[in-house]
Amino acid sequence: MRDPELIPPEAIRGDDLRRWHVVECECRRCGHRREIPHALLQRNGRGVSTLAQLRFQCQRCGEDDAHKLIIYMLPRNW
Repeated sequence: MRDPELIPPEAIRGDDLRRWHVVECECRRCGHRREIPHALLQRNGRGVSTLAQLRFQCQRCGEDDAHKLIIYMLPRNW
C-alpha cells in the first residue's frame, strides 16, 4: 500500500488500514477533533466502504455533514 497521506479518502477503505494507522476526524464547523478507533472502521461491514462514504457526527456540535479526515501512522517504537 502507498503512503496513506498521499491517497485521498475516496480511495482508502477501512480494510486498507491497520492498527498502526490513526484516523482523526475534524469538524469543519467547530474544529473539534476526535480519533476514530480502528475497530469502529471495521465494524458491521464498514471495512469495505471508503472513508469518504462513512458519515461521522461531531460529539460537540452535532454536525454530520463535511468533516476533515487526517490519517497518520504511529511511530515505529509504539
